[in-house]
Amino acid sequence: MQVEAVVGDRARLPCRAETRAEVDWQFRNATHPDLMYVWNRNTMVNGYMERFTIETNAVGTYNLIIFPVQMNDSGIYDCIEDGGFGTVHAVKLNVKLRKCISSLHRSEIVFNIAA
Repeated sequence: MQVEAVVGDRARLPCRAETRAEVDWQFRNATHPDLMYVWNRNTMVNGYMERFTIETNAVGTYNLIIFPVQMNDSGIYDCIEDGGFGTVHAVKLNVKLRKCISSLHRSEIVFNIAA
């Protein structure tokens, strides 16, 4: 699965576990190719606590919410069932810069040439 987000916005990375057992969220990208825990054993890992939260419900949803999104959040996030030993649900987060739209408009300039 792939999710796109704009810097400063909120991103929801979905995870629907088949079982209601614990899940782990792990992260990797080009800068950090080794897996890093984001959410482990029902606890947000230090360094992620300020901008990352987990959205859960009784039917096995463990969505990872990132707000505000930063460029370095781009990468692969794995939601792994059964406390990190079960099915892996991979989500690729692509972060983009916000497009700036200029408020300037072209105006026509008319020259009157006197003969």
